[in-house]
Amino acid sequence: MNRNQKRFGYQCVFAAVAMASTIVPALAQQANVRSVTFYSIKPERVGDFLAATKEYAAVMTKGGSERSYSVWHSLTGANEYALVRTYSKWADLDVTGTEPKLKEQAAELQSIASRITQCAESTHRVIEEVLPDFSLPQPGQPPP
Repeated sequence: MNRNQKRFGYQCVFAAVAMASTIVPALAQQANVRSVTFYSIKPERVGDFLAATKEYAAVMTKGGSERSYSVWHSLTGANEYALVRTYSKWADLDVTGTEPKLKEQAAELQSIASRITQCAESTHRVIEEVLPDFSLPQPGQPPP
């Protein structure tokens, strides 16, 4: 190899490393860690549960929360609800307590969360990592 070929090779390696260093943080910002908490609700407490979850969402919205979540209801089978939250990194699962913005609402949120827990017959949690490369539709593919 002559000197120009080595220089070109080093430039290619440097460019590849520079591109990889910008891609990795972008991938880390994706919310690809999903936590799903399933709540089996006591049949006589469904109304209380729905009222408490609506109240919880209202307090979070009023306080300007930046955490997002969705609640899903099973239409068949057991009377079960699923609370889905996504995180950008595994360490975010360890963060407990309220958001700094919600300090004033912390006691109220804790009280509502306690009411929600009292309505539950049982709960279980599933935590998974969503791998975008294995998800459908693939990036760049048009929707069906």
